[in-house]
Amino acid sequence: MCSDKYAADLKFYVNRYGRKSKYYIQLEGTLKHVWVNNVTAHLIFFEYLHNEYKRSFVEMHFKFCDMLKTDPYVGQAVAATGVTCPLAAGHHKLSNITIPADNFPNVWPFERCKVDIKMRQSPTEDLIFNIELYLLFKQTNS
Repeated sequence: MCSDKYAADLKFYVNRYGRKSKYYIQLEGTLKHVWVNNVTAHLIFFEYLHNEYKRSFVEMHFKFCDMLKTDPYVGQAVAATGVTCPLAAGHHKLSNITIPADNFPNVWPFERCKVDIKMRQSPTEDLIFNIELYLLFKQTNS
């Protein structure tokens, strides 16, 4: 879902380049306003339990520029595509986004989940866009 007031032509998909390759997130669209800390990202995780997704205790909330500068996972992944703050209005294409989980310090609390990603305009909390992403986490021994 995309608000015509703030963005247009939003495309979001996940792909991989080979049978054993990583999954990559692709995001493309047109912004109608400049993004600084006036945009907040809300990532709400839902754990898959008993054939349904139930809201978990894991949540992440970031102001846009603060996320790019300080978050070692989501912010670093988005910044690696060349996104800087402020993000100008206009057409943007973010390709091959992967979350750098190699140095993740903890064991993830569940294996299957849905992430509800909401970008909101601050301080009005108007919804810019909403994306649902379904994930499967695999624990590796290394």
